Amino acid sequence: MIVLFDNNMNNAVISASSENPYYLFDSALKDIKLSRCGKTSSHLSQWISFAYPSNVTATHVIINGHNISETATVTLEANDTDVWTSPAFSQVLTVANVIYATFTQIAHKYFRITINDTSNAEGFIKVSSVFIGTALTMPPYGIETTLSLQSNSVRQLSTTRQVFSQEKIRFKNTEIPFAPFDSNFKTLAEAFISTVDTILPYYIVMWENDVDEEPPLYVINDEFPEIKKIIAKSRLYTMTMKVSEVF
Repeated sequence: MIVLFDNNMNNAVISASSENPYYLFDSALKDIKLSRCGKTSSHLSQWISFAYPSNVTATHVIINGHNISETATVTLEANDTDVWTSPAFSQVLTVANVIYATFTQIAHKYFRITINDTSNAEGFIKVSSVFIGTALTMPPYGIETTLSLQSNSVRQLSTTRQVFSQEKIRFKNTEIPFAPFDSNFKTLAEAFISTVDTILPYYIVMWENDVDEEPPLYVINDEFPEIKKIIAKSRLYTMTMKVSEVF
């Protein structure tokens, strides 16, 4: 399992080949809600670029909350300058409900996502969330760990057993008890917890080799993840994460 929390969007200057003035990418992709999105004004030969003040290290990319067709050509590019004739890095991405890809570590000041979607019936490209960064590999977790589907729909039964109901949101959640880890990982875990607390959503990938079955999940901590020291072992620690899907 990996977590992807150290996103670089807030440090980026985000621009696009075209934009709907009511749905700007620079503000949408820096918002933590998937309900907010940026939109282009065309679906052909579009791009979204990210310019940073210094090199950004990346091994993973996620594109979420999009309307990109399965037949579209989507590419992640990276470069040392904002000239894209021959970028230093280029990788074609497989389109899925949540677009996800990994690659050998790179470090560049400029990144760009290009999209050519000739089959897009809406005539524009919509994107709610982009992650470009590195991942934290978590310790093993128990085989009994489950990922379940919950609902916050409500219902009420009258005294005559008539039902009054309101359908709301279905979301996934899980409780993950991790195997003991050493002080080296404790330092990494503390940085992760300090960043996200219980207020900042992030991505988890439960099964890295099976993202077709379970794609990256956008979650928030339901409880503050407390690192506990194991009394019987002086330099071993443990932690449990309770997370639920957010939108």
